Amino acid sequence: TRGMAFDLNKGSEFLDGIIYACKRRMRPILLTAITTICSMIPLSLELGAGAEIWSPLAKTVIGGLAFGVIFTLFITPSISVGFKQVINWIGSLFSKKEKNKKIEVATG
Repeated sequence: TRGMAFDLNKGSEFLDGIIYACKRRMRPILLTAITTICSMIPLSLELGAGAEIWSPLAKTVIGGLAFGVIFTLFITPSISVGFKQVINWIGSLFSKKEKNKKIEVATG
């Protein structure tokens, strides 16, 4: 399968690669999370005998999956883009210093 590294080697932009990866992974991530959350709803509602034992587990799984989906699809890519911008900014600071440095020729 084609990964983001493959696209970056062809010269595509970092942000384009992040957006491509998010679009490509959104459907499987959402379907898996929604299916699991829907299967945990009856347990979290304490509808049967002995369900009060399983209810806290179901509520924890639902909350964890909801947080995980948001973290995976929105927060992690945003952090990646932010780190890339910081790295580029730091790199530009050092490259400006190198450009402004004058080279003196030794005469003898």
